[in-house]
Amino acid sequence: MIKHQAADKAIAAYDAFVFASVGRQFDAHKADTLAAAAALECSTAARDRTVNQFTRDHYRELAVQFNAIL
Repeated sequence: MIKHQAADKAIAAYDAFVFASVGRQFDAHKADTLAAAAALECSTAARDRTVNQFTRDHYRELAVQFNAIL
């Protein structure tokens, strides 16, 4: 799988969990686990030299945001 696709999949998993949690008891441990996975995948995508600088910067910023969630 291409690195940015893995990052997109991890982001989607986090978003799906958070949005599905509305009106239910929130599982912070699972949310933190998904955020950590997204941060790791985004960091990996940010170092992928097969994509342009704009894309790497985008994933670098997303990694920062997911690390802030943690």
